[in-house]
Amino acid sequence: MLSIRRTVFLLSAIVSFGITILSFYNKFNSMTIKQAEIQFWNKIKNPIHCISKWITKIDMYPGSRKFQDWDIYFSNSSCPKYPIPKEGVIFHFLHVGKWRPALEVAIDAFLATQNLNAGHRIYYWYVEAIPKQVTQRYQRFKNSIQFRYFNSTEEIRSTCLEHKREFIDDKYAADLSFPIQTRSDMIRQLLMSKYDGAWLDTDAVPLRNLEPMLRIGPFAQGTGNNHWNNHFLYYGPKESGIAKKMLDIICEMPYNKTAFYLKFDERPNLWYWLYNDGLHKIAVNRGIGISYFPVCFTDGRFWNCKKQRSLHPCQDNGMLRLPTKTPVQLQQLFVWHGRIVQFNDSCLSYSQLPNITVSTLIWLRAQSLIKKNMIGNGQTLFPSSFRLKTIDDL
Repeated sequence: MLSIRRTVFLLSAIVSFGITILSFYNKFNSMTIKQAEIQFWNKIKNPIHCISKWITKIDMYPGSRKFQDWDIYFSNSSCPKYPIPKEGVIFHFLHVGKWRPALEVAIDAFLATQNLNAGHRIYYWYVEAIPKQVTQRYQRFKNSIQFRYFNSTEEIRSTCLEHKREFIDDKYAADLSFPIQTRSDMIRQLLMSKYDGAWLDTDAVPLRNLEPMLRIGPFAQGTGNNHWNNHFLYYGPKESGIAKKMLDIICEMPYNKTAFYLKFDERPNLWYWLYNDGLHKIAVNRGIGISYFPVCFTDGRFWNCKKQRSLHPCQDNGMLRLPTKTPVQLQQLFVWHGRIVQFNDSCLSYSQLPNITVSTLIWLRAQSLIKKNMIGNGQTLFPSSFRLKTIDDL
């Protein structure tokens, strides 16, 4: 009997010792991550699936309480935490057609939600002239938004695109049926390579402070089954070297299918996504260091997580009737990519009150915060699903 008791005692002691050692290891491992935090950009490659595995492990999804407490949970994760650049982050937007009011929704939402006092700002690139009344409207935010003409010849100078036939030879591009979306995919890599910063599509609307996403390090949007999307990209400051490597890969990639398939094993999900999904697949296989971030946190229309409902910008559940609660989906995302620009300007009309679209609701809310000067430190556009009786409640 005494022998059994001694055996049990010894086993308990061994288990207790093992738990203690494990605890010390975890603390040491956590300390190692924190110590590396301020040195990461040019020394450590971001693990591709750390964020997506962490999100799955703790069962976080848009709309969950854990998502609302993202910072707390992320700080306790084993994934790398990257510093926000001291000078702030440039967010690149590009529009190539005529100006439309729908384009101002994302701008106003950015100004209303981002930490402008930290130096975050927009470089808004355009090809066709922007109406004077638009640039005048944003004049008082000149430190937070710059409108820049995109001169293709000047911007590609001294880069590998200067010799990229698909980019510089219009006839050759036409013979290849080279779509404007694919050209845009090249331009976003060019701009981030030259000026660093992040990329947002012109109809990708920030709904909350994006600094928590920036702290996960270099990322692109993962759409499942190892496919990628590029409506929101961040590769970090120039010292990371990632944006330059991405542009160099593009210059290796011929848009000719036969030539590409002879040279590369990777296959884009859609051919015209060659410099989108295809590019990121090649980059990942080369171990460049880009994290796979689940797209359902930055889309909210076509790609959704569990328990997450799609939100249309103008129709169906995107049409509200006052009085109403603000849609809960607007609290469940970092960015809402509703593709507002695909619809006509009536999507932003509130002349048919008490009917109002989600797009109009977002725009009026952002304008209200800007008008009241309740901006600059980073915030959530809709902190709660408050009941909206009239548009004056915004």
